[in-house]
Amino acid sequence: MFGARLAGALRLLCLVAAKENQVRPNLTHFALHVANIDATSAFYERFAGMRTVRSWADQDGSSLKVKWLKSAEASNPFVLVLLEGTSETFGGGHQGLIGPLSHFGFAVDSRAEVDDVANKAQAAGVLLMTPRYSGETVGYHCYLKDPDGHSVEFSFGQALE
Repeated sequence: MFGARLAGALRLLCLVAAKENQVRPNLTHFALHVANIDATSAFYERFAGMRTVRSWADQDGSSLKVKWLKSAEASNPFVLVLLEGTSETFGGGHQGLIGPLSHFGFAVDSRAEVDDVANKAQAAGVLLMTPRYSGETVGYHCYLKDPDGHSVEFSFGQALE
């Protein structure tokens, strides 16, 4: 009896909260701690076609260097934020790596583009996994490592919806 009343009250509370706050969370950026901001931004510019849209250093006395990178596709509002340095607010040390299984994923327009990225990555010594087809959900993909060792995937044909 108590459980049913509690569940009903929680549903009502969720409905009221949903009506009061019609804005849904929207993923806008990912902040990545890096050792060399210039090398890392050059990696994402070269392999992912991103471009620097903002850059600053020591804005709030934190000694951090910051760069915002965006997709070359103007309709994509997502920003990759690169941070070099330390922040006492967040413990002062270097942050952990993303990978090898956890990764950033970039979609490309064809298998040939995945192969092209992999060939460039092989020549640069940053290829983690050669291109392969992993079924209709995952598609055709390869993995690279950025200058900090974070895993980065390039794929064609992933079923994201």
